Amino acid sequence: MKASFADKTTPAPASGLPPRSYAEAAAKSRPFTAPGELRVHPRAMREVTYRVPSKPADAPTLTLAQIVQKANAATGSSAVLAARRLPSGDVVLSFDTESSKDQYIDNIALCSVFGPDAAPIQRGFLVTAFSFPRSSVEKLSDIQLASRLRSENPSWLGAVQLLRAVCTAGTKKRSGSLLSLVLVFATPQQANKVIDDGVLFEAQLHNAEPLFPDCQVRRCFRCQGYHKSTARLCQKSTRCGWCCSLLYSTQECSVRSSAPPSCAACGKRGHPAWALECPARIKE
Repeated sequence: MKASFADKTTPAPASGLPPRSYAEAAAKSRPFTAPGELRVHPRAMREVTYRVPSKPADAPTLTLAQIVQKANAATGSSAVLAARRLPSGDVVLSFDTESSKDQYIDNIALCSVFGPDAAPIQRGFLVTAFSFPRSSVEKLSDIQLASRLRSENPSWLGAVQLLRAVCTAGTKKRSGSLLSLVLVFATPQQANKVIDDGVLFEAQLHNAEPLFPDCQVRRCFRCQGYHKSTARLCQKSTRCGWCCSLLYSTQECSVRSSAPPSCAACGKRGHPAWALECPARIKE
């Protein structure tokens, strides 16, 4: 069965089988919790994240109720139902309908509720495309790569909005002649089209499938633990990924060439925090 970001009109898989896409998981009446699948609630399609600029320490912070009130006043409607503040300080607004979200997402007055430099962050749907020649894509910048893909896939014109294209970090680090790409699209339907049609590059058709970021193993470069927080948001103490020291970061370590590694993630000796065989990584 081919994986895709199928919409709700796609027939559900046979009973007992895991959903194969974002939308199929969202269409389930109960939360889906099988390993390796990302459940995305339909509410996410009605949400917008606004990047909130840093404010002076003495600047007043709006309550969530005040944010909703001001957002509705800015749009002259009652379309904004709720708000939540992320650990980064950015704010997520929940609209009553997806059409309301699309109508007000770029509203200047609404953006000004969060400050003069605030802006909406466009939600993207990720696809992994496989087996691209390293010699052709590694030398391109992200902008050049996206432009090249658009030009080689004329069926995307007017139908698919490619927001970003990058070489995956994992395949760039490994040796070999082929690389995988992560492609970011504006809607699940656009991602579906690319998954179904494939990605043309240098007269070759490349397979693609959905990418679920929350199912990937992530390590914090601050505390070296395997969890979902980034180093920018992590509240734990900085640790060296090689020797587990609390005195400096991995980049500042001076004993990598003279001392055996000690893992800050699992506490065991014999491997650094980024080792594939780390028990903490395997558990995650």
